[in-house]
Amino acid sequence: MHRSFQASTFAAFIAFLLLAITLKISNAQLTDSHVLARKLAFELANAFANDDFKLRDGFFVGHLAEGQSEVIIVHLYAGNAYWFSAASQSPDSKIEVSVFDELGKNITSDSIMRPGKSAASTIPDASGLHYVRIRHLEGPACDFALLYSYK
Repeated sequence: MHRSFQASTFAAFIAFLLLAITLKISNAQLTDSHVLARKLAFELANAFANDDFKLRDGFFVGHLAEGQSEVIIVHLYAGNAYWFSAASQSPDSKIEVSVFDELGKNITSDSIMRPGKSAASTIPDASGLHYVRIRHLEGPACDFALLYSYK
């Protein structure tokens, strides 16, 4: 039991470190198109505030070519509800957000897709590391921003 706790604590520390590095790198490379994508993602996420979802500090940005995906590691808590909102700077780009558990099982319970925007919700059964995939489905290459809300 003690060794298992140490291993899970170490895994959580590595995930936190990767997240901190990702956030630092992402924020250091912000472009005007990332700022626009973040603004559009905020607009989408604000719809969930009416249902008492609180916006989590921090955000992720990146660039997607057609058919490309980015995966972000997050720590989620069992029983909490989450919405992950993403937007691209281009309304002509079709993106999709999905949430997966630590075994790679898709646990997305609901999703929204609009031109240049996408959101996915989940209520995980177990606390721990989860993966959020932002996938570019069609349209021109785009910069994106992702943020998430919880309750």
